[in-house]
Amino acid sequence: MLALPLLSIWLAGLGLVNTALALSFSGLPYTTTEPVVRVLLGESSVQSFRSYKPEPIRLSGGPLWLPKRAWKIRALAVQNGIVLELEDADGYLTRARLNRSVALRLRCDNQQGIWLGKQLYRGEFYLQRSSTGIQVVNHVPVEAYLASVVGGEMPLNWPLAALQAQAIAARTYALYHRDADASHYDVKATIASQIYKGVKTEALSAQKAVATTKSLVLVHSGRLINAVFHSSSGGRTETSGQVWSRELPYLISVLDHDQHSPMHRWSALFSAERMQKLFRETAGLKSIEVLEASPSGRIRSVRVYGKYSSFILSGRKLRQRLGLKSTLVSLNLLSNNPSSKWVKLSQHHKPVPLLTSPQFGKVGMSSSQEEKRKNVRRRQSWHIPASPPLPLSILRSTPLSTNKAHPALLITGGGHGHGVGMSQWGAYGLAMRGANFRQILRHYYRGVEIIPYQNSLDSLPAL
Repeated sequence: MLALPLLSIWLAGLGLVNTALALSFSGLPYTTTEPVVRVLLGESSVQSFRSYKPEPIRLSGGPLWLPKRAWKIRALAVQNGIVLELEDADGYLTRARLNRSVALRLRCDNQQGIWLGKQLYRGEFYLQRSSTGIQVVNHVPVEAYLASVVGGEMPLNWPLAALQAQAIAARTYALYHRDADASHYDVKATIASQIYKGVKTEALSAQKAVATTKSLVLVHSGRLINAVFHSSSGGRTETSGQVWSRELPYLISVLDHDQHSPMHRWSALFSAERMQKLFRETAGLKSIEVLEASPSGRIRSVRVYGKYSSFILSGRKLRQRLGLKSTLVSLNLLSNNPSSKWVKLSQHHKPVPLLTSPQFGKVGMSSSQEEKRKNVRRRQSWHIPASPPLPLSILRSTPLSTNKAHPALLITGGGHGHGVGMSQWGAYGLAMRGANFRQILRHYYRGVEIIPYQNSLDSLPAL
């Protein structure tokens, strides 16, 4: 490992890739110049730890009388504090009560890490009492963190170029959010940030993707970018300003190559009875009106009509309420309530046009139109088409007229996730067509540079 003057780069050139791979995952000490990421692993009333034998867990940060090492630790949240149960090598148990202001540090000399429940994590743990339980934050060197994230975010048998693109995006995302606010952690270990499962997902392919891109990050105008990503877009990614309040120059809508995603096209049917539970404010659903959609076709807001009243939902709230995979959806009200006459779209099948009227409005479908639909069987094909398909179109129609008081709702959609930034299935598709990680990243993050991380980037405001 090298630390260059001024730059503090923890890898100098790809000539040290094999050495980096060996050192990073062999149990040897980590270089001090490597940034550390603080990952919130979870919060609950009980947290259980055990050492990776033969080394004990070492404790610090507590009162002087607290034992300094243990082989097993159980932490229980109690009123105004934490009760610790510490077990030594002989099975002797010590109980100690700490007040809620204590932040306890756990570390192990064995670089394999410490067990938290059934998961093994590298680095150190910090325990802190919160208002609802005990928070556990893992302080881990960024490269060890990434080896787990890449394996948690992508299938490990995917092309190396896709895994490398994921490694660089994940590294940039983590460093962008490091010390971003006053919180005692930087990122979460879930899809709220990036999936991190510790040693469990440190496969060789993930380790290779991390080592061969070591220290590389994405910058725009000399600053780290917010390198968000998602599973698949359904044919076209989304501009950041259409999803969040801030529009960023490098997060613009581009054609995607996610045709192989099992969520490229999907459908869901909601019965009248189900909608009565989902839309209690209006005692069910009589019609629904698309008020606003983004240029890529994602719903931004709708108005839901019931028997006596109506209300407005954002696209995000509609997705949450119905459990949809994305907001790139077409809406159909069915005048009858069939149990089997609904569409299953293939991942390579273009969406069937439901209604063709170009105006915004309440959407629906007559029973005769529904009867003309054909079930399409899902196909498993790995053929890569020459160009990506067009994105799913939002239905815009005149109001529905139906004799049924509570019609069923058919939703056909595309993609999985918010649709902004790199599409993981799109990265797979581009890699299968021969693209390298630089080409993949520059396709999804426009106008970026790919450079080694420098400490000086931390002093610049993030973009």
